[in-house]
Amino acid sequence: SKIELPIVQLHKKNSVDWVISANNAEVEDKKNTIRFISKVIALNQQEKEESTKLSTEMLEVLTKEKIIQTDKKVTIESSNSFTTAVGMIANTEKEEILLLNQVKSRFYEN
Repeated sequence: SKIELPIVQLHKKNSVDWVISANNAEVEDKKNTIRFISKVIALNQQEKEESTKLSTEMLEVLTKEKIIQTDKKVTIESSNSFTTAVGMIANTEKEEILLLNQVKSRFYEN
């Protein structure tokens, strides 16, 4: 099924881990997959001061596996870094992000 202007919260234990929004989404119930399409923003706020913003044009969420992934260009911004890459696989449960190609990062002093 298709959804316009979706906003989805991914939970970890008793708190919200990621909030994902986009222009559109497609839900594949049989595969437990949500595919966010066009102007995808994923926000992660672990601490009040520290947040991470992920931007891309397509993001798949594998709900059972707790994986978010894309094969498109992705930008990841935090208070002290700015990273771009093409392709990403992130395990939200383990808090691991694997950037696949053309990775470029800048780090800033706070």
